[in-house]
Amino acid sequence: MDYSTIEKSSTSTLTIKRPSVEVTPATSRDVPTLAHTYLLAFANNPTALVFSPQYVGVSLEELLRIGVPREINRLRQRIVGPGYSIKATVSTTNERGETVQTVVGFAHWFSPDGTRKRTFWEWFLSTIFYPIYNFLRPVHVPKGVPLLREMMMDQKEQVFGKGAEWEGKKFWHLRLLYVHPDWQGFGISSALLKWGFEKAQETNSPIYLESTRMGLPVYKAKGFKVVAFLPRLICGVHIEAPGMIWEPKLNVKYYICAPNTYPNVFIHH
Repeated sequence: MDYSTIEKSSTSTLTIKRPSVEVTPATSRDVPTLAHTYLLAFANNPTALVFSPQYVGVSLEELLRIGVPREINRLRQRIVGPGYSIKATVSTTNERGETVQTVVGFAHWFSPDGTRKRTFWEWFLSTIFYPIYNFLRPVHVPKGVPLLREMMMDQKEQVFGKGAEWEGKKFWHLRLLYVHPDWQGFGISSALLKWGFEKAQETNSPIYLESTRMGLPVYKAKGFKVVAFLPRLICGVHIEAPGMIWEPKLNVKYYICAPNTYPNVFIHH
């Protein structure tokens, strides 16, 4: 499949048209695709050595074979939980001229109050069914996982103290964001972030996240700043997951200007 439309101009330079991106709530139907995408996106991330060591050093086929069922279970629980699970879908045209929609990215957000309005079925699955399921079918937790979570909690405490506020304001928390490797660089992460920027702007709340080393330049380019950095050696692996903050500005408006800078922020008078 062609991931973009490439045209040759009269000056013999190539210009790439970005595909249309739509951000909507993720559903249970998207879970298999998103599980596959997650494994591909984080396959070379150092945290995988700690969080999912069974995925390290195996072939792609083996990674997908052992990883997809586990990630499907985790994603199903995430989607019905109290956070906001959103997906990015791109529309492209195939060789027959037909429009094809493909899910290529995912983000998981928590609002300042940590909840969202859920259906009774979502509440039942999250509160009753999955806790019982996990108790009856426990999953082995690698020994480095508690240490990784402790590192992230220490960073949050360094930023927010014992409370849950940044300079007197409760915050949105971006818990997870990933994009299929074949679609990175096409504005997918910008679209998933824009969803959170708009929500945070509406409530005048900052956004907090823990970044990977690969994601750091992306978030910095979108206006996030590092506010906590406590790298540690966990199970022989040097782990960096700096805490970052994005603060809303009053009277700002987003304009789509150029693909490489989208979204830009300009003062709106």
